[in-house]
This record gives sequence, C-alpha cells and structure tokens, in this order.
Amino acid sequence: MKKIIVLVVLIITFGFIIKIPEYHELNDLAIIQGVGVEYKNNSYIVYMKEVIPIRSDMGIDYKFKYYDGESSDLEKAIERVQDRTKKRLYYKKVKFLATNIENSDYIKDILKINPKNVYHPAGDIKEHLKKTNS
Repeated sequence: MKKIIVLVVLIITFGFIIKIPEYHELNDLAIIQGVGVEYKNNSYIVYMKEVIPIRSDMGIDYKFKYYDGESSDLEKAIERVQDRTKKRLYYKKVKFLATNIENSDYIKDILKINPKNVYHPAGDIKEHLKKTNS
C-alpha cells in the first residue's frame, strides 16, 4: 500500500516539475509567411507578412496582413511587431526572407526560422515582401 501511495505522489510531483506545452488556438496565431528586415539610418525595420486563409464558395482564398516595427536593435524591432498584433507570431511556416543585410544567418538565428528562399532585393523590402509568395 505504501508503494502505491509513493508512486502516486511521485507521478503528481513529476506533473508539477515537467512543463506541459501550452496549447494555442489557431485563431490566436498570426501565421507568418514572409519576413523582411531592412537596415537603414542605424535602425532595423522588420516587416512581417501574415497569411489569413478565408473559406469561400470557390475553396480557400488568402488575404495578407502586414506588420512592421522599427528599433536600433533587431530584437526590439521584432518585439514592436509583436506589440502591434494581438496574436502570437508563428514563424514555423515562413517561406522566405527578404533583407538588405548581407548576413542573413543572423536574422534566421534570432527568429529561429529556416526559410526556403532568401532574397536580397536592391529596392524597397516591403514592396518585395508584398509581391513575393514563396
């Protein structure tokens, strides 16, 4: 009997020690399809392209919403983007990164993303983000 009580206490204790992953509703996530990072005038400007699937009679259509944030530090610029949306940013579906920074690995490491394509456009990063889908 003592062994059963000890076993139950241990299981309950492990339940408190081991972190259970948080569940997030899909509607509470901003699914980011593309990220743009621009460095000019000693500050970072981060653009994020959210994909919003909409069900219609013809199937599924997609709308896009854009967020931006600016700061002298890349992490703070990302935080400002997060502050502008009420949703949690979800980066696992990022397809592309557009930047004018040569070391794009730095951006990928901070955001923990692995996009299929990395673009270094000569023009406006935000306009490139709007035109690109993959």
